Amino acid sequence: MKPIVLILRVFAFVLIALLLPIHRGLADSSRSASNEVIGLEARWIDAILNGDRNAVAAILSERFKHITKDGVVVDRAQELAGIKKEQFKIALSEQTVDLNPGGDSAVLHGLDTITEPGKPTKRQRFTDVFFKENGSWLAISAQENVVAP
Repeated sequence: MKPIVLILRVFAFVLIALLLPIHRGLADSSRSASNEVIGLEARWIDAILNGDRNAVAAILSERFKHITKDGVVVDRAQELAGIKKEQFKIALSEQTVDLNPGGDSAVLHGLDTITEPGKPTKRQRFTDVFFKENGSWLAISAQENVVAP
């Protein structure tokens, strides 16, 4: 084997050995950020259902906007004013998180299944957008779309 080929193979091996932990670290940090956002989503839903206006306020950015299932745009103050203890339940599923390469924004897509005693089950697709500000994730946008039965 020619010396240059041997040197190139050794160089390639060393490069892979050095980059593999970096790639794993990035994957771990992405997984961690995704889990943080999914956890925040669950706390947000829980706070809404329990009528915990203070907990919801801590999750919403000052610039928050919500496009409701009816197509109405609601700002943060209007969103908070509408928080009250709810009788229905929301189950979250099909959640996926897309993070930007810088790791300071995330888009969560999912499906809400809403059940309320005496009423038909409803399903809504949702998209929530989060930004990381001062080390904490905050919701900046939310939108729901009703899924036909």
